[in-house]
Amino acid sequence: IGSALYCRDLPSGDTLSLLYADSLVNGSGAVLGDEGAQGKSFFMDIPQSIIRSYQIKGGMIGKYRAHLQPALFYAYARHSLQYPIDPNDNSRHNELSDRQNTVRSINAMLNSDSSSFIGYCGGLRIDLEKEEKLFQNTINMKRLIDLSNSDTLKVKLNDYDGYRATMSHEISMYTARGAGIDYTYNISRYLKTYPNAYLQKVDTGVITVKSNEDKDWIIQKHHLEIIPFNAPIGAFSLIGEYSTNLSYYLKAEKSANNAVDYFYLVGVNSFFNLSEKIKMEESVKADVKRIEYIFSDEYHKLGFLPPSYSREITAQTALTLKVGRDHEIRTEWKERYGDDGYWFDKESIDTTIYNSDSARSAFKPYYGIERFQWRHSFAVKDSLVIKNILFQAGSLLEYIHQKKYNDQQGLYVIDATQTRYVIVPFLIIESALNRFFALKARIKRNIDTVKDDYWDFAFLFTARF
Repeated sequence: IGSALYCRDLPSGDTLSLLYADSLVNGSGAVLGDEGAQGKSFFMDIPQSIIRSYQIKGGMIGKYRAHLQPALFYAYARHSLQYPIDPNDNSRHNELSDRQNTVRSINAMLNSDSSSFIGYCGGLRIDLEKEEKLFQNTINMKRLIDLSNSDTLKVKLNDYDGYRATMSHEISMYTARGAGIDYTYNISRYLKTYPNAYLQKVDTGVITVKSNEDKDWIIQKHHLEIIPFNAPIGAFSLIGEYSTNLSYYLKAEKSANNAVDYFYLVGVNSFFNLSEKIKMEESVKADVKRIEYIFSDEYHKLGFLPPSYSREITAQTALTLKVGRDHEIRTEWKERYGDDGYWFDKESIDTTIYNSDSARSAFKPYYGIERFQWRHSFAVKDSLVIKNILFQAGSLLEYIHQKKYNDQQGLYVIDATQTRYVIVPFLIIESALNRFFALKARIKRNIDTVKDDYWDFAFLFTARF
């Protein structure tokens, strides 16, 4: 893994920069997977693979002109994943997973300086993507499918071209004391098309087989933060967020799945300096997620489940004690409640029960909760710096309680696999040895009353030149 960065200040006051980054990973390993049917976690083997990535990026950051600073960048990146042929694997599953991704990007940004009463930060980015399966093989997609090439042709159907456009605008106004307002608007479009096709013989002749996964996403997000009070003794802020995610299949065969995801969030953040050595932080947030199908009549005719719906409320209290100049103790107490289920409306009701016009007109939409979960957690962390070495030691204690709705009994029952205690003691050591070298080491022990216990070790050594 390596990278090289070149920067130069131009006589005009602008800055030119060039970056090249390259990495190569060759090997196999194992990762900790999700729990199985008995609630026990397990390690999944990762076969030997060769992962190569590199990026070339260049651009210019302009000087401030009329209180505004422009910037323009272009980047080209390539990432490839290849599984060496295993003579003992007759399934060819890994070999058929080879792929290569390329991305070309252009990014234009504009930023106001700190002296402006109204601050602005925004930009536009356009990405052109391409993914090629079996990129090292030359495959003729125009020949008729037969047993000798059926696997490769079916895999090549998943090659795609991607177009992504993202625009962001942030406007802020703050007083000298730090109170103010910040509004951010983001909008993006992501289009994926699958250009490949192959010919296949059928009883009636020859047909063209093509993917019907062509899809368009349009995401809009509004984020507002209001800080009515900000002083040395503490601060208080209100947060609101609203976003929509339109997912639209371009082919008629899958248009019944076209939907809009809605997301709502409100929250409150605050901190108070109780004394020179004690700081308290409080935060509460609540969010709701729901889905609305564009062609709901067609969607429910196919027998799919009603639109999903979920809610979550999180409250956290943190207390930080400054024991000394290089020593502090932090405790965190968090409560989180969440539920999820389905939104039953007139389009999704059971017509065998509501079998008359009067019954259907009298029906009132409702939220049917399928499961809910309480998570209670308490964490403590002791941080100490000794001769430029940071030591962090602590532990997390969490109790998870979940219930699921049982249709046969008509009530909520405890799910034994999700009622458990989790304890995670840990030790972290970090040190910047000098301006060129740094290291970080971590050791954790995950103790679970349901899932398997395991150790987590990590060591990172960084060199910069």
